[in-house]
Amino acid sequence: MSYDIRIQGRLKKPVYLEKHDIAGPTRAFGGTTEAWLNVTYNYSGTFQKLFGKDGIRSIYGLSVKKSIKVLDEAIKKLGDVKPNLHNLFDPCEGNVKKALIDLKTLAEMAIEQHPNTRMVWSGD
Repeated sequence: MSYDIRIQGRLKKPVYLEKHDIAGPTRAFGGTTEAWLNVTYNYSGTFQKLFGKDGIRSIYGLSVKKSIKVLDEAIKKLGDVKPNLHNLFDPCEGNVKKALIDLKTLAEMAIEQHPNTRMVWSGD
């Protein structure tokens, strides 16, 4: 089980970006233009510690612009930890931090490429 977390524009339309290689354990080989990240449910315990009982779902419906501060605060709480890039299903804090950094990067890219579009997070 996993979270499929994406950025949506008006009328729940997907937001597309320039081609990128940001990916979790499930990825689009060769890159994608979707503002989307697959994140394993294995991280849910750490997400709940960082965001409360709703975990990562607490950003769903949140504006992409506002989410940058929320994601940045969670990233800082994890400190100086390294991801296990050989196993992104491993719920170590380094992998959780990588996922949060990836989500923040997608948010920044979306704002840069679509500055006049209201965008929110959705998922599952």
